[in-house]
Amino acid sequence: MGNDGGTIAVQRAIVIHTKKIPSSSQEQLKAKQHLFWTTCHYSKRPLGPNRILACRKGLLFDKESILNALLHKTFRKNAKLKKTYGHIRKLSDLSEVRFDLNPDYEPKNASKQTQWICSISQKPIEGSQKCYLMRKCGHVVNEMSWNNPHLHHGGKEVLQEIGLASAPADDSVTPQLIEQQGNGIPRSRKCMVCSLEFVAKDDLSILSATLTDYERFSMASIAPNDTTTTKKTKKRKRENADGATTRDQDSK
Repeated sequence: MGNDGGTIAVQRAIVIHTKKIPSSSQEQLKAKQHLFWTTCHYSKRPLGPNRILACRKGLLFDKESILNALLHKTFRKNAKLKKTYGHIRKLSDLSEVRFDLNPDYEPKNASKQTQWICSISQKPIEGSQKCYLMRKCGHVVNEMSWNNPHLHHGGKEVLQEIGLASAPADDSVTPQLIEQQGNGIPRSRKCMVCSLEFVAKDDLSILSATLTDYERFSMASIAPNDTTTTKKTKKRKRENADGATTRDQDSK
């Protein structure tokens, strides 16, 4: 419009600047990773110094909680718990974890900080990082220290010995694959912290909030075979043997 006394409408482009808001899924993932390092995987109780145990799957437990579960045979009686913790049948299936304490840890920041640091690098242990537990001595080092060629030799080779160097991304687990990857020749190695000798296939666990089911299955499945026989199994074998003997005598 023009020359008629009216007004000219001017269209203006409006640009709206919005602050990027973290997705809820990312926040949930961070919270889950934090809980892995700070709470018992079974009871969800806070983990404290000198009372942490780990299983071959790389899960962390409060000592009192797990001992109570073993005493009452909780994992055997509950089918859901048995699926996750069925590989824990006795105290010897667990190893003590000796985390170094974080000098910068403050209880008021417990929701964001962890109490633990790597024994070698002195860096905080938290989030999605992988750490390596030498079960014989209980020392824990982070991936940065593990892969340092000046401190440790053959990091990937060690993982190949325990069948974790080439885990498939789709979590497909087959006994044949576990057997192929887990049959490396045991080699004696030394803890990076205390120099205690250990065999990777028997004495190494990976601690991480992001391990796949395949990797946890691998570590649990290469455990030394449990040769103990339950009382029920022994009783059943005796009954079968007695029954066979009776049938043989009757046939004569």
